[in-house]
Amino acid sequence: MMRRAEKRDLAEVLAIERASFDDPWSGEAFLAFMENPAVRFTVADEGGVLGYVIYSLICGEAEVYNIAVAPSARRRGLGRLLLDEALREAEAAFLDVRAGNFPAAMLYKSRGFKEIGLRKKYYDNGEDAIEMEWRK
Repeated sequence: MMRRAEKRDLAEVLAIERASFDDPWSGEAFLAFMENPAVRFTVADEGGVLGYVIYSLICGEAEVYNIAVAPSARRRGLGRLLLDEALREAEAAFLDVRAGNFPAAMLYKSRGFKEIGLRKKYYDNGEDAIEMEWRK
């Protein structure tokens, strides 16, 4: 079941974040997104949080900020469902993906995203980001 994230989800979201990224976001960052009315923070909940997507949707354009799936729930299509949730009402979408995150890049390409640019040394560790765009 997809639903809006709540403060009670923070511990599970943080666990997924830490298992998914070398430089995880802080609890404060997630709380700020939860409290921001311009941001949609959706969790996949099946008796516990299995994944989440954070995005904004303004004038038909979505910007995907973060998407992650718990290691135990990967390779079952949940990432695709979360991404589709962010695209559901959008006419266009944008996101950045780490140049070395091949599974994520393949997911985005499978949903119709195209590479449109490169942000050199975008991440704290110096890794580049690939800019991607999707159009309905």
